[in-house]
Amino acid sequence: MTQETQKSNNVLIVVAIIGVIGTIATAAIAAFASYNTTKMAQDIELTRIALASTQQQGGITQASNVFTQNFDGADGSFDTNVWVCPSGSCNAQNVFQQNGTLVFKFNTLEISPETWGVFMKSEATWKMGNLISLEGKLQIGTKTKGGTWLGLDNSSKCSIRAKPDVDIPIIYCDLSSGGTTEYSTPDLQVEFDKWYLIRIDYDPITQEQKYYLDNNLIGRHTPKSSPDLASVSLGAWREQNQSVDAYIDNVVVRSRP
Repeated sequence: MTQETQKSNNVLIVVAIIGVIGTIATAAIAAFASYNTTKMAQDIELTRIALASTQQQGGITQASNVFTQNFDGADGSFDTNVWVCPSGSCNAQNVFQQNGTLVFKFNTLEISPETWGVFMKSEATWKMGNLISLEGKLQIGTKTKGGTWLGLDNSSKCSIRAKPDVDIPIIYCDLSSGGTTEYSTPDLQVEFDKWYLIRIDYDPITQEQKYYLDNNLIGRHTPKSSPDLASVSLGAWREQNQSVDAYIDNVVVRSRP
């Protein structure tokens, strides 16, 4: 091989190597640019969510996909623009706001001796398939023989209850209709005069519901059927010839827009 031929081959090899390096560099630059574009889009979306417009009035905070009721309005009647009482049994003596909390108070001298309770639901409704979670805080006082609950109308709810013949209250979540229970978590012993956080998560694909107590999973169930629309359901009841001091706070519904 002549020196000229060898030089020519060396030049071709160098040119080929430069071409490969150029291709790799171009691909790396394109990948980096794609990453930056994706990250920028994610940052913009997070900023959009963080800056979602909210309106605050009477303790209610509403954003594009969050409903919150902290009962922070003035002491007295609950907000009838947010809650309705279908049974008509709510009055200023047995359901009211106090110190930033919704209070249920039933005295045996004020109402009939039979088992009795009140039921309220939110004016707002959500498509069941759009729901992400429902959460809130529950508490009952030491004089309570009965309980309080939070859930969705015609769907699952979580309750804290004190039975007349038992000194220790319990918390459980269940799905019941017409006196028939389709599912219930185990009864968990809790304490009087202590707040407990309950949460129900909803899977839009499988329809499974997961139940949490203080962020600990206590059960899961897929309902046989679900309503198309859902509203928040809450209330309290008392056992026969008994009294109730029950409290609900920090109700939050998260949903997809």
